[in-house]
Amino acid sequence: MTEGDILFFYHAVTAKQRISSLLKKATVLNDSNLVVFLKRSKALADRYSGTILGYAVVSGQSMFFDEDNEDWHFKGKVFAPLEDVHIFDQPLHSEVFTQTLQISRQSALTYLTKNQFTEIKRLLSLENTLPIYLADAEFAEASFKDITKDNWISIACANDTRFALEIQLRSYLLDYFLAALKDSHSPLLEECHCHRNGINTGFADYFVKLYGKWIPIEAKLNIKTEKDIFEQVAKYIHIDSFTPTKGTRKRECFAVNDNSFCIIIDQFGIYFVVENDYKDCSEDSPVWKRTDINHAMIATIREKLMEYIVE
Repeated sequence: MTEGDILFFYHAVTAKQRISSLLKKATVLNDSNLVVFLKRSKALADRYSGTILGYAVVSGQSMFFDEDNEDWHFKGKVFAPLEDVHIFDQPLHSEVFTQTLQISRQSALTYLTKNQFTEIKRLLSLENTLPIYLADAEFAEASFKDITKDNWISIACANDTRFALEIQLRSYLLDYFLAALKDSHSPLLEECHCHRNGINTGFADYFVKLYGKWIPIEAKLNIKTEKDIFEQVAKYIHIDSFTPTKGTRKRECFAVNDNSFCIIIDQFGIYFVVENDYKDCSEDSPVWKRTDINHAMIATIREKLMEYIVE
């Protein structure tokens, strides 16, 4: 999730049964503090279990926090800041929206389609006054299914475009962008095993030929959620060769002259890395923002790359 995204809060149905079971055990143990806590939880579950009870706006980029904190509720270490948190006067019960939306039990987040989002908003508005941001929020008109080699910039680089999965970023942005960026008549090679001194060092998302040299490309949804991006990049630089596992050139071995340069692309922009450091950028400030990419800029990007690639 990233800045501007909307998050609905759903109270799981299973929590109600678990709280009741724990309350019985706490009562037997005569743990008064736990009993008070669980009684409050039960009251909340009685009201909100199986409902969409509130919403919030993501107010900034998701980030990885490496430090340990026993007070954090979640085991994961990727967090996003929230604002405009709102609890609905009348929660929306799953019995009402079940024909529209099925809550995922396999992941913490359930992603909504345009039609699902519109219908959930409509159902909530029947008995609630929606916050202004939610009331005005709409999906972008263009969708990934409409992307072609002629219009990919207008869709994939639009301000309101969101990528929920890395495969979306690769399929609808990088595949087109890298095809335009690479040397003419050279292949775009994907999912490549990297080799150094006969040892497999890692798995690069892409290799593209720029000014006659093979350059690794790393795709990420958000580099700020990565524990150590430089440790990953180290697997793709100073290698001897690589072997693609997709496409018409799969299993073919490509030799690489010693190279310390890698390009990282996430949904926010394009970053340059040399050895174990950013060059002309930082995790907060890409060399170019995704939303600034246009056809003319691709030529500019190639010119800038010459500084790092041509000896």
